[in-house]
Amino acid sequence: MSFSRILLSTDFSECSREAAKFAGIIAKNFDSEIFLVHVLSDFRSEYASLLEETLPLPEPLEEEERRAVANLREEAERLREEGLNVEEIMLFGTPYIEILKFAEKREVDLLILGTRGLSGLKELLLGSTALKVVRNSHIPVITVRKCTVTTGIKKVLFPTDLSDYSLEALPLALEFCRTMGAEITLFHVIEIRTYDPEKVGYFLSDKFFDEIRPFIEKRMGTCPEDVQHEKKVVRAMDTTAAIIDEIRDDRYDLVVMATHGRTGFKRALLGSVAEKVIRYSPAPVMTVKPSDFAKKED
Repeated sequence: MSFSRILLSTDFSECSREAAKFAGIIAKNFDSEIFLVHVLSDFRSEYASLLEETLPLPEPLEEEERRAVANLREEAERLREEGLNVEEIMLFGTPYIEILKFAEKREVDLLILGTRGLSGLKELLLGSTALKVVRNSHIPVITVRKCTVTTGIKKVLFPTDLSDYSLEALPLALEFCRTMGAEITLFHVIEIRTYDPEKVGYFLSDKFFDEIRPFIEKRMGTCPEDVQHEKKVVRAMDTTAAIIDEIRDDRYDLVVMATHGRTGFKRALLGSVAEKVIRYSPAPVMTVKPSDFAKKED
């Protein structure tokens, strides 16, 4: 696995600065080049096919572009002061489209961006640049709300629903941990999907848990001896809530999970566990798209 080329998207918000800190840590460990990208929304590009000639840029937008160039240069210099190899890139158009086009053109290995932008809408990720990038990217994406590490990533959580799609992300997670010298926790939630008091009592019983746990741990697969790991199985009424509860209190530096699970729907990310974890996780989240879906959505 190689993360030799990282695309770090910025809108100069506080959340983007947190993403930059996290990108710096990864780049130092993988000796990566960072493409620091800012996309300036350009209304002219949306109507280009209807225009016979290019419209002039209104004066307020010219000033916005000048500020963006200055901010981009300042952020790039801040990263270079940490000894990082950074190329600053200004693009124009629809942010998520330009980010993905650039990533493909420059053969980027990893995308990193903040989950919250300048709008300040705390939980309104749905429809944002971050989620659109995650939905449409064929390469791993790390979304960052807050960077809680300063030198290295030491604890990684790998939630899985035990499906083939979900477990397809495990080799990448293990290789990432090997390079970073991190410990990984394979995590599965037995979701109690009944409100029948008698059945709930059985599913929460030690007898049921002791019977099913060995099968779950076997399905999780084996981890290489040179990667420190543990397997954890819990019972809960809601999978997402259980994952978020496990992440709290800075227990993990990174969460790695597949964008799709056992449902196998092409657009399963929308409203799924993965999307909810991205939305609410206090730790950065790396999402990996299973190969079947990368092929289907070409």
